[in-house]
Amino acid sequence: MAEQERRFLGLTHNPFDQQSDDFFELGERKTHLEQLQYLSQWSRRALLVTGPTGVGKTTLFRKLSASLEPKVQLARVNGMLVNTGREVLMTIARSYQLDAPNNADSQQLGDLITGYAERQESVERICVALVDDAEVLDPRAFDDLLELLAR
Repeated sequence: MAEQERRFLGLTHNPFDQQSDDFFELGERKTHLEQLQYLSQWSRRALLVTGPTGVGKTTLFRKLSASLEPKVQLARVNGMLVNTGREVLMTIARSYQLDAPNNADSQQLGDLITGYAERQESVERICVALVDDAEVLDPRAFDDLLELLAR
C-alpha cells in the first residue's frame, strides 16, 4: 500500500479531469454529431435522443450545443434542475433573453416563445431548445413542449 501511495504522490494533476474529444472520433458518433449540427436542414426540428445511462447522451448534448450554426438561437434545459412544464418554458424564455414575468403561466410563456421564434424565423434564424435528462421531467412538461412545437 505504501508503494502505491508513493506513486500517486508524484502526480502533478488529476489525469481524469480533462475532457477528451476522443468519444466523438470513434465509430459513427462524429458523423451523427455533424448531422445534428445542421438543424436548419431538417423539415421537422424535434429530436429525441435516448439510450441507457452512460452511453454519452449528455456528452452529445454538450458537444452539440457548443457547435451549432451561428444562426441558431439555443435554449439549454437541464431536466435535473427543472421539472414542471412551466419551469421548462420559463427556462427556454430566459435562455432566449425574453422578458418573461415571474408569474407568467405556461400559456403566456408559450405565446412569448412562439412570438420570438416567429420573429427569428423572419430573419432566417432558428430557435432550438435542447433538453438534457428529459426522462426526469414531469409528464405534463412534455405536453407543454409538444404544444409549443405544434405552434
